[in-house]
Amino acid sequence: LQSLTYVREPSFEGSDTITAVIRTSNASRTAKVAIDVRGGDATELSLVDLKPRRGFGGTRVRVTVLHADEFPLQCQFGERGAAKARKVDNETFECVAPQGRAGYASLRVHNRRFWSDPIQFLYEEPVRVVRITPPVGSVNTPLLLHVDSVMPSPDLACHFGDVIVKATRLDSTTVACTAPDLNGTVEVAVSTNGVDHGPSSLFEFVDVPSSLTLEPASGGLAPQLIRVTTDVPLKRLPHFCRFGLYETPAAVLDDYTLACEAPRSTENQAVRVSIDGGASYGEAFAIYRRVDSAIA
Repeated sequence: LQSLTYVREPSFEGSDTITAVIRTSNASRTAKVAIDVRGGDATELSLVDLKPRRGFGGTRVRVTVLHADEFPLQCQFGERGAAKARKVDNETFECVAPQGRAGYASLRVHNRRFWSDPIQFLYEEPVRVVRITPPVGSVNTPLLLHVDSVMPSPDLACHFGDVIVKATRLDSTTVACTAPDLNGTVEVAVSTNGVDHGPSSLFEFVDVPSSLTLEPASGGLAPQLIRVTTDVPLKRLPHFCRFGLYETPAAVLDDYTLACEAPRSTENQAVRVSIDGGASYGEAFAIYRRVDSAIA
């Protein structure tokens, strides 16, 4: 006998194949033997769950494993090479997904003795936020995030920096979510697994007026142009005024003043302004009073 070499090939069908090559001085022989790699009892290595179940290269996946024993655990995604898992506790380990093509891959774990049965992990491309409508707003402003492509997901979320908000998929390129209570300019991204996300776009949180002043504060029944002065600076984007339920575009006269046209009406109306392009209206209001000149 000159040498004996062998290769163990996982089949994931309950057995592994050992391919042995035996060389003597005048011959070489190859033999294949199937060996059982599952315990078949309550102590067999078992992959119970994984979170998240979708992601892309670099996603950190928490796996729940029973009977890992004292041996180092490794994770394997599809046909890619196995990589060491980080132990979190006795039944929880963290695996990092390698780069992979979009589609399902079988995730398995092994501990140098046995392989687990697989659970499917979905590879998908990170969602890229192209633009946000409106680009500025405040807490509770409804937003539309225009993205390159997004698949349906029960874990769809918007990430405002470190703050995660539940999101709704409207179609393959549009995601809706509501702005949380933050300040300043933040990066907004979309996640399909609730953990990590793709490229982001910027959204600016602005102050909402706490008081409004009208000039004039009263007028006749016919349409009339009025000035609405706020107590916070206005951004240079489309603004709107609302007289009761009637919405009308507003012109920005300076950093604190809008020009709006009061509609024809016989009733006094509460006037509110939108600082996010008509997506929402603040609670502050002023009363525009109607005076019938014929009666006066």
